[in-house]
Amino acid sequence: MEYLAGESIKNFFKDGEEARETVEGIKRILDDFVGRRDPNETTRDVIEFLEKIWRHFSIEKFTRIFVDFAGAEKALYGLGETYRDHLIHVFNVFFMGIVVFLEALKEDDDVFKLLRIREESEKVPFPTRYNKWRRLYHLWCLTSTFHDIAIPIDHIKEIDEGLNRLLGYFGIETERLPLEFPFMIQSDVSRYSDLEARFFARGVVMNESEEMPSYKLSETHTASSLYFRSVLNAAMGRRDHGVIGAYFLFRSIEEMFLSGKNPSFRYDLDLSALVQNDKVVDLPQKRLEWDAILQKCDLNEEELNKLPRVYDLGRGETRTYNDYVFEQDVTRAALAIALHNLDPNSYPKIFPIRFSKLPISFLLILFDELQEFYRPEGFVLTEIVRFQEFPQIDVKVIHHVENENRIQITIIFNLEKLSGVKEKQVMNKYNEWAKKEQKHEAQTYEELISSTWNNMFETIQRKLSFEKREPLEIHIKVKVEGKDPSCRALEFKSPNWTDLPKATSS
Repeated sequence: MEYLAGESIKNFFKDGEEARETVEGIKRILDDFVGRRDPNETTRDVIEFLEKIWRHFSIEKFTRIFVDFAGAEKALYGLGETYRDHLIHVFNVFFMGIVVFLEALKEDDDVFKLLRIREESEKVPFPTRYNKWRRLYHLWCLTSTFHDIAIPIDHIKEIDEGLNRLLGYFGIETERLPLEFPFMIQSDVSRYSDLEARFFARGVVMNESEEMPSYKLSETHTASSLYFRSVLNAAMGRRDHGVIGAYFLFRSIEEMFLSGKNPSFRYDLDLSALVQNDKVVDLPQKRLEWDAILQKCDLNEEELNKLPRVYDLGRGETRTYNDYVFEQDVTRAALAIALHNLDPNSYPKIFPIRFSKLPISFLLILFDELQEFYRPEGFVLTEIVRFQEFPQIDVKVIHHVENENRIQITIIFNLEKLSGVKEKQVMNKYNEWAKKEQKHEAQTYEELISSTWNNMFETIQRKLSFEKREPLEIHIKVKVEGKDPSCRALEFKSPNWTDLPKATSS
């Protein structure tokens, strides 16, 4: 794919090996889509890909969670014929973001300012700090790959109902499956929701000093933050998968870096020494000096990780990580995950989200809503895919009035016409869903396409702000084999879209 052909994608990665593994993994999954491989095989490729992403970030806990997530999701396909994939969906959302970032940054490096991305401070307590490219990639990985990680929790009710239907044949009825959170969850929820609420109140406001944490969190609560905190608490009670996913992200990162012992000694905060054969091997504050010292131990990385450790909290690395990472990018990603599934009809004081205020949250919601291609659905993972073909994505950065840059994203879906049998399957499944949701049932495949995408455009407009001064504009067009559905345009242009003058030939 042309998006992966350029050199700029390598800027996202730590080294050549990570770049090669990631690009090869993306290409393999895209080849699965084009070759119409068994979605079970594609699922395995996606799991392997996500595991490698987090292995490169040295967050080992995340490398296995996707296997368990996929296993739980397969069980959910038995809940009804309209259950839809979320694992392959996660990859597609991730990759749409990567494509847009690559295309936008190819146009103008000032895009980092629009995305509110700055290189990490030198105070981050690790051997190296992320530059702007690496930090954007890390932030998007956190946001996109974990946004649906708690989706099985949304379906506890259906699992209960499915079990009761089966067991009813035997005259047995079960009680509702209990959902027990870890001890002291209320204090954790309060602390995490407090961070998200303070972040939501102001959005991403950059500090003037590059030595300080990148974003300014409001010091005191405002009406906006108090309202948002109450929304999070209510959504947690309803088992909303976005809010619970945000909680999971916070808790997992905290266990790995703040309250727990990181499996890799290189990322263990306030580590001051290792003990080998009763001999203390002192480690200086500057981690770049560790390699020369540890070479004398004559042990490989795995053996070094098993040595007893000595800590010195006086180094202040735990506090620095909390201030410069946990309350910065982790909170920013968790907020986006919490926001993406909230209903704008239920919480009109939160929506629409502004790109100028929360650019990563805005993009997650946009791509999550647009991800209607290559999504298996039905009784089994292999049964059906409603829309096939990866969209064409074009990005321009335009210099607008008053010295403001804007990003224009054009997305064109050119869907293939289905065969008679496949079209009937798709129609039946869609209309089952439409009937359940009390929506209009489609009579033709073209009408199904129009209904699906018009509903999506409506949701996008309710969730996202496209006021005149907002610096992101979108144009979406849907076709079937080069033709407009029902012989008319199925098209959405955001209200703030700027038509550029056409080039004239001399």
